[in-house]
Amino acid sequence: MIFERLISKVEEINRLRQSGESVLQLYDPQAEEDYIANHGILAGNARVLDTPAAASATESTVLEAMLSQASQEGHAELLRFLLGTSDDAAAEQSTMAPAHAPGRLRLYSDRQFLLEGYRYLAEQDSQYLPIQESGPLLILSAPHDLKRRLGASDQRGDVVFGATAIPQEAWPEHDQFRLTDKPEQVELAMQAARQTSGYWSRELLCSEQHPILHWLTEQLVMQVRRGEAPFVLSRALEPGEVCFCFIGQVSSRAGTPLIVDAHAISFHRGGRFVHRPLREALNAAQFTHLINTGQMLNLQVAQMLVSSAVDASLDHMRRLQQERDRSMRPLLHREEERLQEWRKRRRELLEERVADLGSDHPQARRYQRLLEEMEEYVKDRQQRWRDTHFLPVPEPSNLLILVLGGP
Repeated sequence: MIFERLISKVEEINRLRQSGESVLQLYDPQAEEDYIANHGILAGNARVLDTPAAASATESTVLEAMLSQASQEGHAELLRFLLGTSDDAAAEQSTMAPAHAPGRLRLYSDRQFLLEGYRYLAEQDSQYLPIQESGPLLILSAPHDLKRRLGASDQRGDVVFGATAIPQEAWPEHDQFRLTDKPEQVELAMQAARQTSGYWSRELLCSEQHPILHWLTEQLVMQVRRGEAPFVLSRALEPGEVCFCFIGQVSSRAGTPLIVDAHAISFHRGGRFVHRPLREALNAAQFTHLINTGQMLNLQVAQMLVSSAVDASLDHMRRLQQERDRSMRPLLHREEERLQEWRKRRRELLEERVADLGSDHPQARRYQRLLEEMEEYVKDRQQRWRDTHFLPVPEPSNLLILVLGGP
C-alpha cells in the first residue's frame, strides 16, 4: 500500500513538472502564449496542456521526430554494446586483449545453458518443475532454494542475499519467471511496463548477469566435490591419451588477476606430452558431442599422471608471467619516472612558498602539511599501485577442471 502511494506521488510530480514547451512541442515562448490564449483561455479549455499543439508547426514537428529517433537509436546502440554484439564492443575487446589472452570459451548459449543445466538439476530433485517453452519465452517456476536465494517474502531466513534479492514489488505472480534471450522482446516489455504504475517488466533478459543464471552456475559447480574433477571418455582422442584441462591464473600481490589462461596438457603413449589451448583440446575430443556411455575409465593412470600435468601447467603459467613482466616493465618505468618528476616539481613549488612566507606563517604551515600529504601519497601510490597492477605473486596457481581420456 505504501509503495503504491509513493508511485502515484511520483507520477503526479512527473506530470506537474512538465513544462509548456515539452507538452505543446512549440519551443517558442510567444507561440506558447498565443496558443494557450486562443485554444485555452478564449476557448474555455482547461486541459489545454494535456495534449501537444496541432502539428502545423513543421519545424517543431521535425525537431521532435529527430530527437525521438536519436534517442531510440542511441538506446539500441547502448543495448548492443552492453550485450557485446556491436562493432565497437568487438573492436574494444580485440584491441585491449593482450596477445596471450585466450578468447572466451563458451559451449552453450545463455538460453541453452539454462535449459540443460536446469534439466540436470531437475533430474536429481522432483520438486524442480520443468521449464515451459513458449517460442522465445521460457517460464521457470522457482524452486524452494532459488526463491530463498532471490529473497522471496515467504522464504526469508537468517541470511539475506542483498546482491541477488529481487524487490518484492517486482516479484512475479505464482513465482514464475519469464525469461527470453531476445533483447527486442525485453525492450518491448519494458516500454509496456512504463505505461503501468509498477514500472517492472514481466519479461527478463536471459543473460549470464541474471541472478537466476548465477544461482544455476553455483548449483552446478557444487555438484563436483572439492579437489575432484570429472573424468570423461572420448573416442576421438588417441588410444591411451589422457588430457588434463586447467585454468591457470597469475595474480598481483593485491589479489587482482593479471593473467588468466585456459589450457590443456595431453599425455600420449611413450611419455610424450603436448601443451595446447583448452579450446583446441575440447575440439579435438569432440566434447560437445560426448555422451555418458557408462564405461569405466582407468583412473589409476590418470592419478599417476596428474602431478606431472600440474607441474607442466605451472611451468606454462610461469612462462606467461615472464612474458608479461618483459612487456610491462617499460610501462612501469615510465610511470614511476612521471611520478617522481611530479613529486620534484611540487616539492620545489611548496618549499619556495614556505621560504617566502616564513616557517611561522599560518599559510606556510598549511604548505608543510601539503608536503607531508604528498609524500604519503607518493609512498602509497608506489606500493599499492604496483602491487595491484604490476607486481605478481611469487608463484602462479591453477585449477584442474576436467580430464579427458582416450579409448
